[in-house]
Amino acid sequence: MQANPLGRSSLAQTAVVSLLTLAAVAACGLALAYWTWTWFAPRPEPRAEVVAAETGGSSDFTARLMAFGLTNALGQQVVVDNRGGHGI
Repeated sequence: MQANPLGRSSLAQTAVVSLLTLAAVAACGLALAYWTWTWFAPRPEPRAEVVAAETGGSSDFTARLMAFGLTNALGQQVVVDNRGGHGI
C-alpha cells in the first residue's frame, strides 16, 4: 500500500474535494444570479443592442426583431445601435 503524501485519509480527501466542488458551484450560482439581476433590473435609460453591420441588412432586421421581443419581455425600451465597419 502506498503512503499518502498529504498524510490524510481517503475519507478526508473526499471531503475536501466535495467542499471545494460545492464552493465552486456556489460561486458560479452567485455570479449567474448577480448577472441576471443586473440585466433585468430596471434602468431609467433604454438598453442598447449593438449590431456590427450596416443599416438595412439581414443582421439589422434580425436585431430589430430581437429588440422588439426584448422590449415586450422586459417592459423597457431596447434600441438597436448599428455600427458598420466594426466587423467581427
